[in-house]
Parts: sequence; C-alpha cells; structure tokens
Amino acid sequence: MQTVILEDDYKKFIDYSVAHQAMNVHHPIQVEVIDEKFNEDFMRLGHKLCEYERVEELSGMARRASTLKFEEVIHNAPTAIKCGMKINHYPTWKINPWEQWEGGFIEFFIRMDGLTGGNEIFIWQDVRMKHLPKILKTFAYKLEYWKI
Repeated sequence: MQTVILEDDYKKFIDYSVAHQAMNVHHPIQVEVIDEKFNEDFMRLGHKLCEYERVEELSGMARRASTLKFEEVIHNAPTAIKCGMKINHYPTWKINPWEQWEGGFIEFFIRMDGLTGGNEIFIWQDVRMKHLPKILKTFAYKLEYWKI
C-alpha cells in the first residue's frame, strides 16, 4: 500500500474508487485531508453540499447525538484527529435515506476536540455522489488516500 495525494485528474481517481470498492463492497475508499489547516474549509464545503448532517459527542466509549450545531463547533477543526470523507459507491445497507441514493453517497467526517476540553466532537455529513467531481477539483493536492 502507498499513500497517494489526489491530484487534478479526478476522473482517474473516481474510476479507481469504483473499481476498488467493486472488489469488496464492504470497504468504501477513505480520503483524508493532508493538513489540518484545510479541515475547516473542507467541512464547510460538506456543510454546503450535504442533505444530512449530524453532530455527536464522545461520552465515555460511545458517541451520542449532540444539541450543538455545526457553526458552534467548526472553529475547532484544526484540532482534528481525523478529517476526510468515505466514498461509498455501493452501500451495503439501505437503512438510512442517504444509503438509498442512486449512485451511492459521500460521507464527510471530522473528529475534533470538544468546546471546553471535554468530550470530543464528531461531525458527519452525507452528500450525493454527483458532487464528487466538484469536491475533488476544489481540494486537488489537499487530500490523500491509501492505494492498494
């Protein structure tokens, strides 16, 4: 395996991501932001494009729904442990509405420090697959993935 930075040839990457997941539908490809200074802009794009968004807090060993809103916590994005997206062309389960979208879905995610040093915050944003080229063009050279 090797780490590959996404360049401006987004069509080649999309073909790779489809083929990668076709080999094992339970493993969508994960792409991560390469530098925390891009985290907030990346998540703001997800916020703009998403149809579903969830904010959760880590409470002990489990995440739970939070009453906090995106704008209340996004300024902590540079503290993220992980920030990126999972590209799921072939959703296995059809439980949630986004898992039923034609062509699959993109799930933006971030795990970052809490507001007062307390519970870690997670944000999940579900975006339709039709937005993938725009996302990849906007963040060319700012994302990476593991190529097998």
